[in-house]
Amino acid sequence: MIFQNFGFNQNYPVVAAGGGNDPAAQAFIDATGISGTTATAVNQLVLDLKSYSLWTKMVAIYPLVGGSNSSTSYNLTDTTLYQITWNGGMTFASTGVTGNGSTGWGATGINPTSVGSFGSGAHLSQYTRTAGNGAAYDMGCNQYPGTGGAPEWMIARFDNDRYAAFGAVVPGNPYVIANTGNYTGFFTGTANGTTTIYRNGSSLASASKTYGAANNMIALCALNHPGNSPGDFSSREYAFFSIGLYLDGTETSNFNTCVATFQTTLGRNV
Repeated sequence: MIFQNFGFNQNYPVVAAGGGNDPAAQAFIDATGISGTTATAVNQLVLDLKSYSLWTKMVAIYPLVGGSNSSTSYNLTDTTLYQITWNGGMTFASTGVTGNGSTGWGATGINPTSVGSFGSGAHLSQYTRTAGNGAAYDMGCNQYPGTGGAPEWMIARFDNDRYAAFGAVVPGNPYVIANTGNYTGFFTGTANGTTTIYRNGSSLASASKTYGAANNMIALCALNHPGNSPGDFSSREYAFFSIGLYLDGTETSNFNTCVATFQTTLGRNV
């Protein structure tokens, strides 16, 4: 249970109005058909994100629960928007979603240039349970090859390095690179003129980079090239994705707390 301090030197539990599930959580529970511990964990995730004032910064949250093509496709922030269409070879389990490294990917329907709130900054996040293939994109999209900046948005792993980018590839170099032997956990890339990669809420690398939105749909478990042509497929197992507004260091740390609690409740934390 999350407790919130209201300035009276005492913490009070954050609960849903009326003592039941949060309405957003209940809509997700109804859409996915989840129950028991899974439903409880989802409800607490929503309450925790709201208690840290993170909920309104999320355009899409994919908890990847229920173990089926359908249940893992729903967006927690609004089950009527940005539902994933899974393509190619994907495996679904109670622990998450796994790509096959060659054809499997998820279409989110989210184009950064069509979401007005992305104008000043953004984040991408994913919770990885397995190391998978060494060179693959966890999520992202680009406009390359192209002109006028050809931005790329992505989180990826290449061998021992983690990459994040939220800006122009041509001309420019939007990539922030962290050399790490830690391939699993909760990774967040966030940018607003400075791009930072975090693992489990701790900064791995940061650099000043020109921010710009990519005019293409964001893919999961792959990088979406122009013309909805995904490539660089991942074979990793994922237990969470999010797409949303810029998060600063404190917000990213709090976000990690929420997601870590969620994964631990479900027994799939790494």
